[in-house]
Amino acid sequence: SIFASAVSSNRRFIVTADIGDESLMIVWDVNTCLPICHINTANRGGVQACAISPDATKIVTLSKAQPQTISLWAWTTTGDPNVPELVETVSAKDEQTCV
Repeated sequence: SIFASAVSSNRRFIVTADIGDESLMIVWDVNTCLPICHINTANRGGVQACAISPDATKIVTLSKAQPQTISLWAWTTTGDPNVPELVETVSAKDEQTCV
């Protein structure tokens, strides 16, 4: 089931994500209702929260697994979408729930 979601400012893309051992983040094209990018997030325990940049080219996620990490995904580039551009550990000791 969907645990986190975000909509691009131009309302062209929707990002959905779940948590667990087989979790995925999916970018959907609103016009066609089809998935256009699948990102495996299982090694991070799934996605607790996500947001999409104003130009819709990057997605930021907060992992569910402890210690939590913030990841930046450049899903529109030609590289591997399953490899984030940046990953940083969250320094807060309590569980974070939003980005």
